[in-house]
Amino acid sequence: MEHTVRRAGLDELGPLYQHHMRRDFPTGELLPFSSYAKRSGMDAYETWLLEDGKAMLAYAVCAPLSAHGWVLVAYFAVLPEHRSRGVGTQMLEQLQAMYARRAGLLVEVERPRDAPDEAERALRNRRVAFYVQRGFTLLPDMGYSVFTVPMLLMAHRLNANWPPTELDAALRGIYRTIIGPAMLDDLSFGDGVAGYVLE
Repeated sequence: MEHTVRRAGLDELGPLYQHHMRRDFPTGELLPFSSYAKRSGMDAYETWLLEDGKAMLAYAVCAPLSAHGWVLVAYFAVLPEHRSRGVGTQMLEQLQAMYARRAGLLVEVERPRDAPDEAERALRNRRVAFYVQRGFTLLPDMGYSVFTVPMLLMAHRLNANWPPTELDAALRGIYRTIIGPAMLDDLSFGDGVAGYVLE
């Protein structure tokens, strides 16, 4: 059966958050549902579902409103029962096609060296490898954190017509739309972020 992608309705966000996002992501990385729903209603978030018929296989929550053209894939997951079947690759290809007119896609991955054990470190390294194999570049470790969680940033240029962007400006612009100016202090950017240019 053909896989299709569609944007989730606002009424679907609650079940997605409660039954899937809370399982797939650590509490420290999740926005409160009220913020997620509010920002989705303002189009600061777009939630996409990859489906096989009526069954959901994967989902992605994207922040597309950056004035610099970059789209942050804030949350990306394949349902456990559909992993290791190429579903993640299909979903990512769909996102690349949908946002082909934007500057590119950004993804955040937890820093492997901060993993609590070897199993988690191996999992984080596999995530990095997954994105590298699909055209993303791992940017230098610039020491930035999202809600106290140390992250690495990966970028995949989609459209060369957009000019190069300073990473600091791109990230702050994206997060300003999805968490609001008052919460920007919850982000920590190391010295290496300022002035680094996303080509």
